[in-house]
Amino acid sequence: MAILRLVNISKSYENKARVFSAKVRKVEAVKSVSFSIKQGETLGLVGESGCGKSTLSKLIVKLLQPDSGDIFFKNINITQLKEKKFRSLRRKIQIVFQDPYASLSPRLKVKEIIAEPLSAFNYEKQYILKRIQEIITQVGLNSGHLEAFPHQLSGGQRQRVGIARALTSFPELVILDEPVSSLDLSTQAQILNLLVSLQNIYKLTYLFISHDLSVVRCMSDRVAVMYRGTIVEQAEASQIYEWPVHPYTKKLLLSKCWLRTAQK
Repeated sequence: MAILRLVNISKSYENKARVFSAKVRKVEAVKSVSFSIKQGETLGLVGESGCGKSTLSKLIVKLLQPDSGDIFFKNINITQLKEKKFRSLRRKIQIVFQDPYASLSPRLKVKEIIAEPLSAFNYEKQYILKRIQEIITQVGLNSGHLEAFPHQLSGGQRQRVGIARALTSFPELVILDEPVSSLDLSTQAQILNLLVSLQNIYKLTYLFISHDLSVVRCMSDRVAVMYRGTIVEQAEASQIYEWPVHPYTKKLLLSKCWLRTAQK
């Protein structure tokens, strides 16, 4: 069963051609994108910077509204839902952003950041405190971190806080938008292992967005390749990496030396 389904989703922006120009140039960030994600799987979304990956993630969590197309979450069309009606579903769809420093409020302590999703739904204070203690341990932090502010933590610790905040409301779908790109290699490995562990614990479905081909291969069951706002190829991860079909996918893999010479 597909937990998420996108049908011909498009999004464009209007930019002035020049600073002092009156002409407006239309930029198509996402063009007629369609794909689905099965319950419990990880779909890797890969492509170069600027291809529309992050725009797509914001459309799914309704931080942006698409120009056309439909987004279905568990067969519910959420595209045109007003915030009041979408509110009950919002805690089931969460996102972890690329930059953990920018995505965490510098004025809030860690315990307040993690509590935000639950406080928004008016959970009892006692339950919130219990849930915070539970999730902080599961993401590899301790109770001493709860009184800290984001600037007092390392990059890896901040990302763990971001993950904890996303999971505290027991979501079913988590969008991971370049979750390890700002971290060093050793910390990347720790966070990736953590994400796999949490997926098993909570039976999560991931949309894993990255431009790092090695990370996508490690994490994904299936892979969708995005180029200039469109999905040009999608298949099982093993097929994408061993037998790519689209020319752009081949060039992308060759640029990272993933393809054997015989596959060129």
